Amino acid sequence: MTTVATRIAVAGALALAFALAGCSPATQDGSTPPATQLHDVSQQNEALDAFVATERKSLPTIEQQNPGMFSDVTVESVYPDTVEYRYVYAEQLDPVALGEYFDKMVPTLQEACDTQAFPAMKSAGLVASQKVTYGYYNADGSLIWSHTFTSS
Repeated sequence: MTTVATRIAVAGALALAFALAGCSPATQDGSTPPATQLHDVSQQNEALDAFVATERKSLPTIEQQNPGMFSDVTVESVYPDTVEYRYVYAEQLDPVALGEYFDKMVPTLQEACDTQAFPAMKSAGLVASQKVTYGYYNADGSLIWSHTFTSS
């Protein structure tokens, strides 16, 4: 992979990162939580799903802005409080170079989450806590880099 290709891949990944952001649960001791907690968990899960559904609506626009860069971009709910963005590059890229670059970008991405993603999640009803995971994968499915950001 060329340096130019790496720069293009990083630019596209950062653009995407900034663009977005049945069963009864059991407590840690295995008991069923009180009904009010179940309701709260249910509301949190519903709010997370609604937020993710809204984020998914932006995926076609993002893919159009970065034609051919990614073979797949998804947004998923990870209960109870995490939005997971998964980007799969269309071509095999240098995982070491991209991983090092993303590691250096953690403070910038944390700031973007703190100023954009987490306030939007809170407004959508995710009040207990908010987390965002960004995962970048090579064309063969191997992980390049992943990090979970937590609201501060």
